[in-house]
Amino acid sequence: MTGALDTNYEIASRESVVYAVPARAEAVQKVGDFGPSLAELRPYEVKAREADELARVRRFKRWAMLSAVRELLPHERVSDCCRRPAVRPGEKLPEAVEIHRSAELRDARFHRLAVCGDVWRCPVCAPYVAAQRAEELRRVGREHLDTGGGALLVALTFRHHAGDDLADILARFAAAREDLYRQRAFRALLASVGYVGDVRALEVTHGANGWHPHTHDLLFIKSPLPSEGEEIERVLEIRGEALTVRARDLSPLQVFARDFFKMWRKAARKQGLEALRDGFHVRATLQDATEDEWDALTGYMQDRHEVDFGGNWDAAREMTGAASKLGRKGGRTPMQLLADFALDGDAEAGRLFQVYAAAFKGRRQLSWSSSLKKLYPPVEAEKTDQQAAEHIPAEYVRWASIPWSTWKKVLRAGGRVRGELLDLAARDDRCGVLALLQACEDGTLKEAVSIRRWFLNRRAAYEDSHVCCIGMR
Repeated sequence: MTGALDTNYEIASRESVVYAVPARAEAVQKVGDFGPSLAELRPYEVKAREADELARVRRFKRWAMLSAVRELLPHERVSDCCRRPAVRPGEKLPEAVEIHRSAELRDARFHRLAVCGDVWRCPVCAPYVAAQRAEELRRVGREHLDTGGGALLVALTFRHHAGDDLADILARFAAAREDLYRQRAFRALLASVGYVGDVRALEVTHGANGWHPHTHDLLFIKSPLPSEGEEIERVLEIRGEALTVRARDLSPLQVFARDFFKMWRKAARKQGLEALRDGFHVRATLQDATEDEWDALTGYMQDRHEVDFGGNWDAAREMTGAASKLGRKGGRTPMQLLADFALDGDAEAGRLFQVYAAAFKGRRQLSWSSSLKKLYPPVEAEKTDQQAAEHIPAEYVRWASIPWSTWKKVLRAGGRVRGELLDLAARDDRCGVLALLQACEDGTLKEAVSIRRWFLNRRAAYEDSHVCCIGMR
C-alpha cells in the first residue's frame, strides 16, 4: 500500500508489507443502552453466566467485529457481508431485508442479504458454516461407527518463534504434511490400523512465540484399536510424553502414536521445521464405542468454544470450529485478535489480523480425503461455505421486513445497531425494533444520549402498532 494516508490511520509495517490500521479511539464510545455498549461489553461478558446473557454477548460481539473487518479489510469481499441484497441470476431484487426468528432457540437472523461465507475472516458467517460442517462430520462419523468402524484424532504442530513469517511457515507446514503422506512407510502404518480415509482441519493461534499453525487429522479406521489392559476411560488419549515408554510395554495405540511421530518429525525436518513431542497427541475411540462417546472424542476442548451450537463440544466441532475457539496458554485465535481490535482498540491486534487474513486467503479449513468421499458419497453433495452461511433452519420464521431505504440508514448507524436489532428480535421485542428503526429513519440515533431513554419516551406510540414501515407482523 502506497500513497498518502488519512491522519486518522496509524501505520504499522511487517515483512515488507505496509498495513493501514484504523485508529479506534472513538469506537469504544457509548452509543446507547438497550444492550451493553462497546465500552461496557468486556465487563458484561465477564459477568454473563446465563445462556441468554452469553448469547447476547456473542451477538453484539459478532456485529461489532464485522464492522471492524470492514475497516481492516476494506477491499475484500468480507467487508460487504450482510450489507447488500442477495440477488441470484434470474431473480428479482428482494423487496426488503427480512428478520427471521426462532422462538425455540431465542435467536434471530437477517435474511435476503448477500453473505461472504468466509470461514476464516467473517465473524458472522464462520459460526454458521462451522455448524453445518460439524453436522456433516457428525453424521458421517456416526454412520462409520454403525458399521463397526473407529477413529483416531491426531494433533500435529511444530516449534515456532516470534519472528516467523506466517505465510512462509504455513507453506513449509503444508509441504511437510504432503511429504508425510507420500512416505511408503507412513502409508504402511496407516494400512496397519485399517485406515479408510481422513478429514483434516487447519487452525492457527498467536502468542508470545508468534504464530502457531497446527492441524487436527481425524483418521477413520475399519475397527477400533485393541485396548487390552487400558481401562482408564472409554476414550483414550496418548500424548507425546508417553512415547518414551519401553517398547514391550506399548499398547497398539501407543505403537501407532510412536511411529506416527517419528515419521512426522522426519518430514518436518526436511522443511526446516522441528516437530514438537509435547504438542503431539492422539485420541481414539475404543471398542464398542457409542455415538455419545464419538461426540465426546474431544470433549476436553469444550471450554475453548465461543459460539453456542447447543449440546457439547465434540469431535465434529473440534474439527470445524476453528474460527470460534478460544486460545490456550495465553495464545489468541484470529477471532480473538479481531475482537481485541474491535472492542478494546488494540491496533497491534488489528495488524496481526490483517497478516492472518492475507496468509489464509484461499486456503481450505476442512479437507476430506478422496477415499472417504468415495466411502460416504453424501459428503460430496453438501452445501458450499456460502450456501451454509445463507441457510436459514426450518425453525426460524419471518418476523419482520425492513425496506431497503431504511436498511441503508441502519448501515450508516454502524454495526452496533444491527446487533441491537437482532437482540431485540430474539427477545420478541417488536416495540424496541420499531423504536430503533425509527431513530435510524429520523437521524436522531447519534444525537440521542441514550437509546433506551429515546425508546421509552416514544414507546406508547408503538405499543399498539401491528403494521408500519418495516412490515412488522
